[in-house]
Amino acid sequence: MHADDVGPRSDPASGNPVRLTLTEAYRHAVALHHSGELAQAGSLYVAILSASPDHLGALQALGMLEAQRGNLQQAERLLGRARELDPQSAKASASHANVLRMQRRFEQALAGYDASLAIRPDVVELHTGTYANARSYGEQEALLEEIRKAARLARELGLAVNAGHGLNYTNIIRFREIEEIEEVSIGHAVIARAVFVGLDRAVRDMVALLR
Repeated sequence: MHADDVGPRSDPASGNPVRLTLTEAYRHAVALHHSGELAQAGSLYVAILSASPDHLGALQALGMLEAQRGNLQQAERLLGRARELDPQSAKASASHANVLRMQRRFEQALAGYDASLAIRPDVVELHTGTYANARSYGEQEALLEEIRKAARLARELGLAVNAGHGLNYTNIIRFREIEEIEEVSIGHAVIARAVFVGLDRAVRDMVALLR
C-alpha cells in the first residue's frame, strides 16, 4: 500500500475496488462515524493509522469513537498520543482529560484540564458529547440545563465560552438559546455532509442554522 493510499473499497458505480487518498479516507470515515456506522468508521480510522500512524485527525476521532464504545483504555492511549503530537492544542488536552475523568483518574484529568487552560486561559470549551449521545429526551434536557449553568458560570468568571463534541445539524439548534456560547466546534457533521453536498454548501447550511 502506498503511504498516501488507504483501501481498497468498492466503487458504488462499478463495484470495482478503488483506493482512497488519506484525505478521502478520513472524510469517508467521518461520514460513517457521524451516521452511526461505528464499526465501519473504526476500521477505516485503523487503516488510515496503519498508513500514517501520526495522523492527528484519525487519532482523535478513533479515540472518541472508542470512548463511545466504552473502550476507555484504548481511547486514552489514542487521545494521549494525539496530545503528545500536538501539545499546544487545548482541544487535544481537554479531550484526553475527558477520558481520564471517565476512567475516574481525577487527578490526572484535572492536570489535563489545567494544561488546556494554560494554553488558552481566557477560553473554556464545554464538552457536549454526553448531551449529543443522550438516549432520551429527558436525559438530553437535563444535560442541556447543565451546559446552560456551566456557560453562565464561565461567563461570570470572565471566560469566553465555546462548545463542541457530537454537535450536528439537528442538535445544534438548541444551542442558539444559550447566549453565553460564542463559538461552537462542529467538524465531523460538516465534513460528513460535505461528502454529499460539497464543503461550501455544508458550511452555509450550518451557518444558516446558527443565525
